[in-house]
Amino acid sequence: MTFQLIEEPNQDITNSIFDKLESYNEGLAPTTKVEKNLAVVKYNDNHELIAGCYGRISWGYLYVDCLWVDDKHRGEKLGEGLLTAMEQAAIGFGYHKAYLWTTSFQALDFYTRLGYQEFGELPDRPPGHTTYFLKKDPL
Repeated sequence: MTFQLIEEPNQDITNSIFDKLESYNEGLAPTTKVEKNLAVVKYNDNHELIAGCYGRISWGYLYVDCLWVDDKHRGEKLGEGLLTAMEQAAIGFGYHKAYLWTTSFQALDFYTRLGYQEFGELPDRPPGHTTYFLKKDPL
């Protein structure tokens, strides 16, 4: 049996693999599809993006995929505002749980201060650091 390695697969290949897995999952656990994609953004007066958060709702959870605040605007509580807005949107859609991951050089203290609880960690990812998995239930 021969397998083909594809470095940097195109979107058609990745979508095909994902769609086939999603189709399989649907037969076992309905609602596996992403139900909502969400983003909350903050622009400055010049309409430049200075902070943003992206996530999705799937399997009854809000998954916070990324949260970013421009270095010049850290300490202005923009991250807290973004995350709160995402959580409130999820609640508005009827969802009351969230999860995310962060690394030791990112924002573990930030998330725990906002009520997220660590439920796992992956040491040496990336090398020399730790990835932490967090959840918040209820929002």
